[in-house]
Amino acid sequence: MKINELLDMPVWQLIGEELLFIAQHGNMSTKAKEENSSSKDEKRYVYGVVDIVHLQQ
Repeated sequence: MKINELLDMPVWQLIGEELLFIAQHGNMSTKAKEENSSSKDEKRYVYGVVDIVHLQQ
């Protein structure tokens, strides 16, 4: 299964293995976004496990 397919699924439908896969491979997509963003310190709301994982990196 591709990462984009997993990110489109609701969190409650994911199994543990899929959540771990997102947590481990989510690094690659968030690093590019962080480099493009001008400020990492701005506050924002997070929605779901995927956003929480992105905050930790």
